[in-house]
Amino acid sequence: MKFNLLDPHTRHSLITWYDTITKQNYLTNKGNIIIQKDGLAMGAPSSSILSEIFLQYTVASHIASIAKKHMIINYF
Repeated sequence: MKFNLLDPHTRHSLITWYDTITKQNYLTNKGNIIIQKDGLAMGAPSSSILSEIFLQYTVASHIASIAKKHMIINYF
């Protein structure tokens, strides 16, 4: 399975977008601004997008081979 189907410009743009989101991770709680140092802020619009990207990659690159190896018929 090929995972590098993106042209270099698009790949660079996505990596830059990811770096910006993960480095500028602010949230508010009771009027206080909190800078989250690890991970993504829960409830941030970018959290679900990045989670889905990593989940799709993991499923495509690992789950299929594990299912085949262990003769798993369906994965939900």
